[in-house]
Amino acid sequence: MVSKNVNPRASTLRAEINATPSSDGFLALLRAFFGSGGIARAIELEDMLQERQRGDYISLARLIANGRLFFFEWRDTLWVPMCQFDPRTFQIKPAFEKVWFELAPTLGGWQAANWLAMPNPALDNRRPIDVLDLDFQAVLSAAKLERGLMH
Repeated sequence: MVSKNVNPRASTLRAEINATPSSDGFLALLRAFFGSGGIARAIELEDMLQERQRGDYISLARLIANGRLFFFEWRDTLWVPMCQFDPRTFQIKPAFEKVWFELAPTLGGWQAANWLAMPNPALDNRRPIDVLDLDFQAVLSAAKLERGLMH
């Protein structure tokens, strides 16, 4: 018997998005993040920061060095999920930053991207990227649970 909370696409998504980088996994992440702003290369983000007068490569480097910017690597390129930015101000969303700070100590960028893109049982099998702006506290709790499971 299948639980009503089970997402039938969850097993398909889990197969596409792996814990280790792969071409299929990268394409699945592109699809998963598309509705929440997509994914930009870090070099494109530099240009966006300059256009919006929110900084430059130094600002981007500072965000990376301070651990505030969530990104993952794929084929020697840094990829930045844009869901972490407020589209009006182009600042990192405080809610996203809190979730990232929970995930960062135990998950690498690729694994955190997977975590955000996958249906999560703690969120009634909804994806954290889909729930973050609607119910930040639920996503934060799920991130804390994930961190606890990894210890």
